[in-house]
Amino acid sequence: MKFLSFFFLFLSTVTYAATNSIEIMSFNVENLFDASKDEGKNDWTFLPSKTKGKKEECLKIKYDKYRNECLETDWTEKKVKIKYKQIQKVVSRNGKKFPDLLALQEVENESVVSGLAKQMGYSRSITTNGPDERGVDVALLVKESDALKVVGFKEHIVEGETLKGKPTRPVLEVELAIDGQPLVVFVNHWPSQSNPALSRLAAAKTVMSRVEKLLSDNSKTMIVVTGDFNTLDGDFPHPFFSGLLEGEKLVDINSTFMSDRSIDRKVKEKMPLGTYFYMPKMQWNMLDHFFVSQNMMDKKEWDADLHSFQIYSPSFNQEARIYRNGYLKNSTVTGAPIGYRHTAKDAKKAGFSDHFPVILEIKKN
Repeated sequence: MKFLSFFFLFLSTVTYAATNSIEIMSFNVENLFDASKDEGKNDWTFLPSKTKGKKEECLKIKYDKYRNECLETDWTEKKVKIKYKQIQKVVSRNGKKFPDLLALQEVENESVVSGLAKQMGYSRSITTNGPDERGVDVALLVKESDALKVVGFKEHIVEGETLKGKPTRPVLEVELAIDGQPLVVFVNHWPSQSNPALSRLAAAKTVMSRVEKLLSDNSKTMIVVTGDFNTLDGDFPHPFFSGLLEGEKLVDINSTFMSDRSIDRKVKEKMPLGTYFYMPKMQWNMLDHFFVSQNMMDKKEWDADLHSFQIYSPSFNQEARIYRNGYLKNSTVTGAPIGYRHTAKDAKKAGFSDHFPVILEIKKN
């Protein structure tokens, strides 16, 4: 855990170049693992087949799907590089532009993240080291400049009755200075839908305790809460309405975007119906979000630009899904993300991720 508490002292001693906008992307990259054993973590699937003990550990897995995946995946350094290449294609929008801030979910450790950051030209990467049994963590990559600086960071362990014996990913908090103004980004990857809603509510309350403290200390602190929230409309108690949005300190960018009449209806209609397509139920889910503090919507200094919000779903990362059963059998849903195939031996067959990333621009008024 690392954090620099003397933020205002820091600001008073550093000169900043001006910038007018900062772009942030959040992307669940679907199991970015290195090819080395992390002691104490169940990462056997993402190791070379020749790794001592891998076959025996794979055979211990109860569920056929995951057992076969473990046995069939020969995860090597070459395949890590293919994975990097596919992530870079999405993040750079096919080589056109990298975001200033990149929040990542489903990454294994600092080693594999720093390798990705180096390849994509990011000067700084910060990765949690949490208690998740598989070793899955979250990270933030930063293109530091005279106008954008990392000030400090810390990670918060999510605790609750429903999480005892089943630890989840920590929340990453990164404090930055943008043109000398405080900006705090929280990167989240909440417990999956196999966990009760109370587990996700525990994560929401962990975030909100920090949000309230930050705004109490300095009402001008800009806050962005992003990541994969694994939250559905039917969750009860609902982690957004009973957590993140309670007290109206944060604004849900996605819902605000969809309800804003100044945004062209055609733009909204072109947007995918979610960031993740769940095959067993053939349904879209909006799992990935941005929430921002109210002071980023007041048109005074820095604002979240609603018109910049997008679910990035390029044509190269879309495929059709076919209904296998029911009255819609053999009909198709188009435009779903192409999930990553970790057994693939080349980029053409590898895919990208089972999530689409979300993008938001922060602009100076």
